[in-house]
Amino acid sequence: MRSQEVRDAVQQFYTRHAPGGRSAEDAFPAWWLHREFELAPNEAIACSSTGSHDHGLDGFFIEARPDREPVLHLIQAKFSPTHRIVRDGIRDLRRTLVRLDSLRRRDTPGSDIENTIWVRLRARLEGRAFDNLVLHCRVLHIAEGDENALLAEAKAERAEFEETAATLFPDHKVRLSLSGPRSFAWNHIAVTPGASRQIYFEGVEASSLGERLFIGLGKLADLVQLYEEYGDNIFSKNVRLFNYRAAERGPARHLRETLRQCCAQPASRRTDPMRFTLFHNGITLHVTSAERRDGGLTIRSPGILNGCQTVKSAWIFKHEKLFRDRIDADAWNSLRVPIRVIRTTDEELVREITVSNNRQNAIRPSGFRANDPVQLRLGDRLKQRGIFYERQESAFENLKRSSPKTLEDDYPHSFDAPLRMEELAQALALMSEHTALSVASKVADLFETPVYERLFADENLEHLDLLVFATNVLRNVHLALKDTKEKSARLDPMVPARFRYLATRALVRWIVKHDSELVAAFGAEVMVRAGPRHPFRERLRKLISPQNTGLQTLLPELWHAAGDPWPSATDKELADKLLKKLGVQEFEPLVRYRGRA
Repeated sequence: MRSQEVRDAVQQFYTRHAPGGRSAEDAFPAWWLHREFELAPNEAIACSSTGSHDHGLDGFFIEARPDREPVLHLIQAKFSPTHRIVRDGIRDLRRTLVRLDSLRRRDTPGSDIENTIWVRLRARLEGRAFDNLVLHCRVLHIAEGDENALLAEAKAERAEFEETAATLFPDHKVRLSLSGPRSFAWNHIAVTPGASRQIYFEGVEASSLGERLFIGLGKLADLVQLYEEYGDNIFSKNVRLFNYRAAERGPARHLRETLRQCCAQPASRRTDPMRFTLFHNGITLHVTSAERRDGGLTIRSPGILNGCQTVKSAWIFKHEKLFRDRIDADAWNSLRVPIRVIRTTDEELVREITVSNNRQNAIRPSGFRANDPVQLRLGDRLKQRGIFYERQESAFENLKRSSPKTLEDDYPHSFDAPLRMEELAQALALMSEHTALSVASKVADLFETPVYERLFADENLEHLDLLVFATNVLRNVHLALKDTKEKSARLDPMVPARFRYLATRALVRWIVKHDSELVAAFGAEVMVRAGPRHPFRERLRKLISPQNTGLQTLLPELWHAAGDPWPSATDKELADKLLKKLGVQEFEPLVRYRGRA
């Protein structure tokens, strides 16, 4: 394979399988594991790093065959064609050996922030004889050239690695190798469905058009165990992740209370576990293989399409300090939940099932677009700029709680808040000449098929700085309007928040036409709520003043003349008059900015 072929293959893998918060670069080790060892995609992702604090470890796999010694493959992946990056990879693997030695000796500092890849590696090594493992350290790369020559260029790094290996693991076979495009020319497609998992199931089976459906009851404990093994990746096809803000109220609170009554009370006061089955919604599980066996189902490559809130709430309950030592194991294992298991390899069908299942819940229309390829690609590109793109509801909050250091390291330009898909849709609509203000102000309308496909067309997403800038204006312009209103009695009837859509449309068009340097200046990071003295808010105030756009005088001039109280801020006739006076009535920022770049 050539370097670009690898990039394209990894991008395709990412588009089809990556969970929220990842990028194509992050998918590189998982793609390689999938192809090299024929792991199912979600198995490969579960054996891959989730961001920073991985101590040089991007992926792992324990290869156990009856005819040879077991091998622990430790992977460092460099998604770059430069030769220097290979030397960096060897240095990173040296750090991996140091961490692995600590893990083996069980002296990892308790306060140390740990990537989930080490948590899962520790779990896979539990109960396994470590002394007979061969340690195969691999640097994955996409640099063109002979790998022996690349190794020769890294002579100093190899010497340091070999010294560390000899010091820490003198009784082990430790190998170092490179794997690049030349060794990626597999003559097969990975089809092995991955390791099987056994879950309890009592119910019926139906089949149609080659798909199989199992409907019945499963054990909540089995589903929580799947989450513990796969992490949030098991929700990668879902339309949203866990909603932490609702964890203490509504359904999540009631679920936790039911769990407490069923399995965290003295036996004499414990509630019948059937109450949990009756009171809470079921789970929809997608698998690539399912067979009835030993009173249950043997499944492969599981993914939860509906039921994220239930499963993760139960996992939080199980580990919550208040309850974890009071949970009766037998009572916990007796909890049943309605379950549907769908066996299919049709990815489009999986997406349709996810959307249809969640339409029955209070899901925002944008959620049904969360896994569209265009959204995955956009998230990947924004990550390269250090910006977190929230396409799955609550994804930012989940990452901030589970790995704040990853957020700080990987997304320095959106540490306080993400760029949200809904806000971006509104910003795109306001920059479009073809979307009425009344439509742009209604988020739900923007995710209906004709409008959505027009707004998120590839040509509109070309310049990320313009997208971030327009969203920043939308988030903050009402604050600048409020400041201006306090200094002008003529603006007393104006409600700043209602005029934010019109003001955003007018300002972004005017800026791109007359002062486009501001786009680069204020489009590099996400700005949530700029304070009164923030440079961005000060610049917006100046732009509103009579010396620039003159919105400060045009708004009362047009709206006050039209009646008292003022007409709607989205009044088409008045909005057109305003844009015409600014000379931007037929000005398309998305088109004009492309022409300048």
